[in-house]
Amino acid sequence: RMFSKTIVSSDLFLDMPKSTQALYFHLNMNADDDGFIGSSKMIMRMIGASDDDMRLLLAKKFVFEFDSGVVVVKDWRIHNQIRKDRHKQTIYTDEFQQLQAVENNSYERLPVGCQEVALGKVRLGKVSLGKSRLDKDNEEPKNIVVDDESQTIPNPFSFYETNGFGMLTPFYQEKIGLWIDDFKLIGSTEDEAKFILIKAMEVSLMNNVRKWVYVESILKNWEQKKLSTVEMIDADELSNKASNQSNKQYKKNSVRTETLPDWAKDEYEEPPVKNELPKISDEEFLREMSAYDE
Repeated sequence: RMFSKTIVSSDLFLDMPKSTQALYFHLNMNADDDGFIGSSKMIMRMIGASDDDMRLLLAKKFVFEFDSGVVVVKDWRIHNQIRKDRHKQTIYTDEFQQLQAVENNSYERLPVGCQEVALGKVRLGKVSLGKSRLDKDNEEPKNIVVDDESQTIPNPFSFYETNGFGMLTPFYQEKIGLWIDDFKLIGSTEDEAKFILIKAMEVSLMNNVRKWVYVESILKNWEQKKLSTVEMIDADELSNKASNQSNKQYKKNSVRTETLPDWAKDEYEEPPVKNELPKISDEEFLREMSAYDE
């Protein structure tokens, strides 16, 4: 199996704990020719990976997990370009049909509402020089069913006013608008930026703080880390949690303990103290010395 340096040398990948990186490599090594793994739990037990490691890979979208428990490596086709005569089609055909290939040759999941429409029409063909061949039917227009929940428009202005942060004065309206623009500069869409502001206010509420200056401190931290979506923020939180747990475990394991032998457990007895010479005064000492000289 091959690995693309573009993926495994990226900051997004290297920011993860070593245990999460190791799990990603092992999943790749055990994947079939289409990047699917049907034994991810066994691999995790084999290398001692935790559920947080898998959740972090899912949150950062390095892998996708299906309802069946099967996992697929998102950038599998970037890592591996398998010759057509050597490629063996995956046995996970149902999961395979829930994916589509995008321009950079990585996998993306089809929206839930349009998977049923897409079955038999948008299917990934066999691998040929690392590229997918789509059926001609893919060119036909399709009806896409969009979940009503996905049409929810984020409104940080309303969230600010209805959650106890105070009156939404023109000053704070401008502040919120400027933060939306700042996150758009690091790659967020308009809606993603609004969701990020709402997320920051939610974090502030969870910490029982309803002050805009506190919300801004959270936003500054995310902006410095270039976290441009809520998913990236959640992944960063998981990464920090996993790192803290790893550090605690290391400190716990690094404490050296030794078992004393039986002979060392016996009660210690102090050696007997030698009799000290009796103390005499200076006059007695001189008198004895004079007698000795005589």
